[in-house]
This record gives sequence, C-alpha cells and structure tokens, in this order.
Amino acid sequence: MRRIGRCASQQNSQPPLAVHEQGRDTGEMRVSARYLLVLVALLFALPAHALELGPCATTPLSESGSYFSDYEEIEYENGLLTHHFCIAFPTVPRDFTFRVSFFDDECNLGVAPRSFNVTMPAGVVNWSARFISPSQLQIWDDDHATLLHQFAVSNYPLYVSIRFTGIVGNVSSGFTSRAVRLGENALPPPQHEYTAEKNPACPDFNVTEAGIYDSYERVEYVDGLLRVHLRFKTLSGGFRTFALGAYTGDENCAN
Repeated sequence: MRRIGRCASQQNSQPPLAVHEQGRDTGEMRVSARYLLVLVALLFALPAHALELGPCATTPLSESGSYFSDYEEIEYENGLLTHHFCIAFPTVPRDFTFRVSFFDDECNLGVAPRSFNVTMPAGVVNWSARFISPSQLQIWDDDHATLLHQFAVSNYPLYVSIRFTGIVGNVSSGFTSRAVRLGENALPPPQHEYTAEKNPACPDFNVTEAGIYDSYERVEYVDGLLRVHLRFKTLSGGFRTFALGAYTGDENCAN
C-alpha cells in the first residue's frame, strides 16, 4: 500500500524539512546539512502517484471546530481510493453527516452530493472512507480494523474525483477533504476538440436533467459531416432509453 500524508498528531514530533538561518554577524544564509539530507530522503521516498491525484486535488483538507483533525492521508487499495482521517477529540461517541461529492475530469460537480449518517464510537482516532467498488463505499475504524458502515453511491467512471465532507450538528465542527481521483492511474475519458463553427444567434448548450446528462459538449466535422460528442453523468450499469431529436433552424436560429 502506498500512502501520502502524515497524521497531524505526529507532525509536532518531526523535525522541519529544512531550516534556513541568517548569520548573526555576516547576514549569510546557511542551510543545515542535517535537515537538507532529511529533505532529499523524503523527496526520493515520495510516491509517484502523489503528483497524480487528479486535476481537482488543488485544495488540501480544511476543518473547523474541535471534533475533526486537519489530517488526511490518501492511498489506493486494489486500484480504488482510500481516504484516511483523524478525530481530534474522540472522548465520546458522535454522529455526523458524511457527504460524498463527485467531480468530472473538468472539475464540474456531478449529481447532487450523497449524504449519510455516520456514528463514530468513542476512542476512535484514525478512521477512513474506502471504496471497495466504484459504487460501494465503506467507513472503517482504522484503530481497531473494524467496519462501521457501508453505503451505496452513484456508479461513476474511475477518472472522476471524490471529495468528502463531515458535519457535526449545526456545523459546530466540520471538514472538507481534498478532491482526488476515485481510481489509481485511471484512464481519462475520450478527448475531443470543439472545432465546429457556432452560430452566435443560437442558444448555448444546456442541460435540463442534471442528474442524467453532463454539461460536456464537443462538436466537430468528420469527413465534412457534423459529429456531436456528449456524456452521461454516471454509468448506467446497462442500457439507457431516451428520445433524441434534431432541431433545424435558419441563419437566425428560427424554425
């Protein structure tokens, strides 16, 4: 298993990666050789996938209140995301709302986030959200290797990014995680360019059923004929039946 991150409770016991000191008399900037060696060792030890968490992984975990820690750790087990978290004050059992948000390869929000109720036992510090399949999510007590909950979620392609949010009560305490890819080394979706000329008099592409259709649209000409590329929000798990119509308008986009 390959991981990124370090528990916040451990951070205070670790030396800084590098220390820059200004000379008292000469103003010379010196770098401690000992800490520089630590920095070099950590850089070589950093997993390759630390830089491949997806296009939406730009904002690290944020937290508020006193219940959740500002710690997150990311790994992939059997190619699927496991996201580790910490409880800052685990003295009493606590219920909280756990929300799962999905983002496409362009970081657009997918269907409405799914919310679940999680009961965290007293004494649990380390816990995790683990995907065992693209549509099944488990909550684990990592301290005691105990499964706490299992939820069904929307079945998305592996290239999507996942963000978790926890909320205690009326937002007395909460956290929002980094948004990272569901699948390790997931292949991206087919890529197309928008090369067709658009009539400015015609309305822009819009989505009326946001739970099914994605806002993605690419249009091109292939061998002189029009080709339009669209996407569904999620994987259907089977065949979808829907009505498809073509609208023909004049230069003013009127029938």
